[in-house]
Amino acid sequence: MNKNLLYMYALILTLSFLACSPKEKIEPVSFQASALDNQGISAVAFDNDGKYMITGAQDGTISFWDIFSGKQLTTFKNSGNGINAAALYADKAALSDIAGTIYVNNLTTGEILFKVDSAQSKALRYEDDGKKILSLSRDGSLKYFDSSNGDLLESESGGIEDFGTASFGSEDILYSKGGDIILVRRNFENKNFAGRNKNIETLALSIDGSCAATAEDGGLITLWDTANDVEIQKIQSPEKELSLAIYGDMLLSGSEHGVTRLYSIETGAEILSCIGFDTEDGSEWISITPAGFFNSSANGSDLFSIKVGDKNYFLSQFSEALFNPEELKRRVTTRSDAEEINFINDLASDKNSPPQLKITSAVLNEDGTKATVKAKVNVYGGGSGVLAVTNNRAFQRAHVIEGLIERSYKEHGLKCYDIVFNVLLKPGNNKIGLSAFNQKNKVKSQEQFVNVVSAIKTADIDKNIKPVLHVLLAAVTDYENPKVPNLTYTRADAEALGTLFAKQVDGALYSEVVIHKLYDTNVTREKFIKAFED
Repeated sequence: MNKNLLYMYALILTLSFLACSPKEKIEPVSFQASALDNQGISAVAFDNDGKYMITGAQDGTISFWDIFSGKQLTTFKNSGNGINAAALYADKAALSDIAGTIYVNNLTTGEILFKVDSAQSKALRYEDDGKKILSLSRDGSLKYFDSSNGDLLESESGGIEDFGTASFGSEDILYSKGGDIILVRRNFENKNFAGRNKNIETLALSIDGSCAATAEDGGLITLWDTANDVEIQKIQSPEKELSLAIYGDMLLSGSEHGVTRLYSIETGAEILSCIGFDTEDGSEWISITPAGFFNSSANGSDLFSIKVGDKNYFLSQFSEALFNPEELKRRVTTRSDAEEINFINDLASDKNSPPQLKITSAVLNEDGTKATVKAKVNVYGGGSGVLAVTNNRAFQRAHVIEGLIERSYKEHGLKCYDIVFNVLLKPGNNKIGLSAFNQKNKVKSQEQFVNVVSAIKTADIDKNIKPVLHVLLAAVTDYENPKVPNLTYTRADAEALGTLFAKQVDGALYSEVVIHKLYDTNVTREKFIKAFED
């Protein structure tokens, strides 16, 4: 099945396949954050309605997210400088970088609408229905800018000195100084809230000033009732948090490994985790709930892993089993949580272990239109099925592995195959991907890649790589079982279909149409496999 189609089903349904408790064998899907080498999220902000959020990273990457769907809507950069403050209103964002510049962007396109140099901002907030941008500068001064053009409207001398990090409410400022957290009015009158923590990394204040959040160096987040100067909740994040924001009952945090998490302030429970990252194929993203509901870009879920017993699998290895339409229907309509757990356990059992695959070579043919690829396949308990071939992430074709064997042997008690096949190339770089399925074609190996640069020129595409269409006709007219009536029309229908395919008009898509026929006693599994491989 086409991989993009599989992910389309996953994105539409955002289906959970891990709704189980920690005592079960299956552990929730998790990010392989350490493998991403992502930059930390150094600024986060909600929009004025709490429906969207924006994240800014230490490498200057800015991402705009829909909270309800978990979808990353846009991602862009203003400069290579890290982001240290963000504010969001409607379709615009104000972002301050460590060089001291405030940028205002259109979030639909990422376009820079204007910038304010030398602002040296450490906290930002939209005011007056989005007409003004309020900035707290490093010297403690408050500055109001026109949100349409960046003109300075007003400036107040600083009432805060030598502070660390800061956050705005509608009437208040929360800031850290040493180990203290101090809440003051905009006129710098102290409100007598002084929650005390060591090693404060970041903090946030609710719009009405009634709730504050602080994050310590070890990832401990504390939520405070500022009116009564008491703790109301503690949340232990799995990693150090670099930025926080509050909207209503929601707390947003940005971590050192690039993961943004959404929490409930009332319960302290995690609601959603999001991450965006760059790959050689482009920008990807993933969002997931603790129960396993997820949304992702087309290839983003390649970074998911699932732990079953003592084994780790990537989500993509189960894509054929989990995301085909019939399986989705069963899981949505009839399967219980217990049956779901048993289903995943069965997929991950030794009897279904997929082959392991290693690409050994890829050599261009003389005219550069094809590459001969060789690979080694180690067969485990699940046996071997088909080999799925992609080119630049697009599905190209599937081979039956046993039809590609050049050499069969045993190694350390395992059955091994050396396989060889040809791949049709496109102009330029071809990223060829291979996945080996088990015999049931339900679980596959991790996809392996090799890059091949084709000698084909764009002008030569029609001449060199116009495809050949192979049509396999199969029909049974004469049945051995007397209870089955002879269907004399089936061969005639097959012949008519072949004739239809063979007729090509001017400007035909195919350089040749080859008709293959299997009738009556020749309609067997073995002859089907041979016909497909031929």
